[in-house]
Amino acid sequence: MPINIPGVYVEEISKFPPSVAQIETAIPVFIGFTEKAKDRNGKSLKNKPQRIANILEYELCFGGAFAQSYTITVVENSGSKEITYTPKSVKNYFLYEALRLYFDNGGGPCYIISIGNYTSSLTLNLFSNALDKIDACDESTIIVFPEAVNLTMNDYGLLIQSSLTKCAKWKSKFLLTDVLSKTKVEDFRENIGIENLKYGAAYIPGLNTHYIGKVNRDKSLVLHCDQSLNRLQYHKKLLNDPAIPTAFSNEILNSITIKNMPASAAIAGIICEMDRNRGFWKAPANVGLTSIKNLTEEITVQEQDNLNVDPAEGKSINAIRPFTGKGILVWGARTLAGNDNEWRYISVRRSVQIIEKSIEKSIQQFVFEPNDTNTWGRIKVMIENYLTVLWRQGALQGAKPEHAFFVAIGLNITMTSLDILEGRLDLELGLALVRPAEFIIVKMGLKMS
Repeated sequence: MPINIPGVYVEEISKFPPSVAQIETAIPVFIGFTEKAKDRNGKSLKNKPQRIANILEYELCFGGAFAQSYTITVVENSGSKEITYTPKSVKNYFLYEALRLYFDNGGGPCYIISIGNYTSSLTLNLFSNALDKIDACDESTIIVFPEAVNLTMNDYGLLIQSSLTKCAKWKSKFLLTDVLSKTKVEDFRENIGIENLKYGAAYIPGLNTHYIGKVNRDKSLVLHCDQSLNRLQYHKKLLNDPAIPTAFSNEILNSITIKNMPASAAIAGIICEMDRNRGFWKAPANVGLTSIKNLTEEITVQEQDNLNVDPAEGKSINAIRPFTGKGILVWGARTLAGNDNEWRYISVRRSVQIIEKSIEKSIQQFVFEPNDTNTWGRIKVMIENYLTVLWRQGALQGAKPEHAFFVAIGLNITMTSLDILEGRLDLELGLALVRPAEFIIVKMGLKMS
């Protein structure tokens, strides 16, 4: 400010240090098939990430559920009905139901990448090409592709390997995958490779939901038998046949629920809910699932022993199990790198990713600033303030902040004179992250009175 005229001049001086802004911790991106893919202006959204906040916004841009064709068997006997239904083909398209599971279990805003409609073939290339589009949604932190479980196990493994490689490149995203059956565990472990396993987690088994399935009336066949009257009243008629009473067809439709859904979408919702209510450092486990009727198969204690700890390969798979009086709970919190002491737990991997990304974005303001003591001090204070808040919230261990973390920066500390001449500013950060109490051991003994 030029001072040439007599008078009073006021200068505002900033006294507060810059601060680290916490990034969004749980923003999933879902990749799959949709009924349509158009925005409100009619422009195509195919292979374009679209942010939505609820299921209504999904329906507006991407339509509804896939209408499945069934063979429906109805056996009546003295007024009682037994209805069974068998899909005529594998249900490849269930992203809509996956999104319902996600939102019902606490999910918030997310991204959708539509890779085709309900006439598209399920291929590895469609999913692989969509991974490259995730760069456009930088704020996303979780990757989910539930429909990919219907790929061959070889292709599914290749897709997981490619996704883990990209997560390692981005360092800010985490992959959720599925194993629908105990019979597929060994094939799954053999096909996902051994690299970058700390960036993903797998869940078993499939989920049977309370959702009423959308039925293709024109192609669903009814096999009906009234045993008490010894007659086939509506035998081998399509569900839309006028001869079938409306009340009878509605009863059939309301009995058809969605089964064998991958759990990854529900887990993504649980992670969002956990981050909001407890913090990203809390393991997404020992939590109940919503909108679930039962599991496709039950995991016993002995079976989970092999799933949770795999001495040979270290590829942990998290089990979902029913508990008497508690319902169906997520009973595992490990990454695929189950034998890695550093990155064994999902909460530890995600905590590091979130803290790294938050600090990275916040210190960008210091690029091209003078590489001197003033800049180093401002960066150090900014990061220490951020980590102190996390420590107070419970994200870091230690009775004092100095026990929970350290921030090192400066000449002859993290940098040499040559580093400064080359324009480098090196920062070292250490964290004592909290870890889940996975095994609680109680030792008891009897004492003489």
